[in-house]
Amino acid sequence: MTIFEKFSLKDKVAIVTGGVGLIGAEFCKTLAEAGAAVAVVDLNASASQGIVDTLTKSGYNAVAVATDITKPDSVNAMVDKVISTFGR
Repeated sequence: MTIFEKFSLKDKVAIVTGGVGLIGAEFCKTLAEAGAAVAVVDLNASASQGIVDTLTKSGYNAVAVATDITKPDSVNAMVDKVISTFGR
């Protein structure tokens, strides 16, 4: 049994804020490899989409969400988009 099988995130959704930084992007990739659907959240919409494009080309489920986490309305809109995209 692999580590990903032991700690599978199948049917889970991960929201990664700061998802376009070096650590954030690797975290997105690792969560996707573990089976999670990943929301790549960052102020930089085009960079978020670039991470998502890389993940989806590898067969993973991901969405880019431009969000300013210092603004509650922006965070609420992000959560709504994640729920509408992944159903949870």
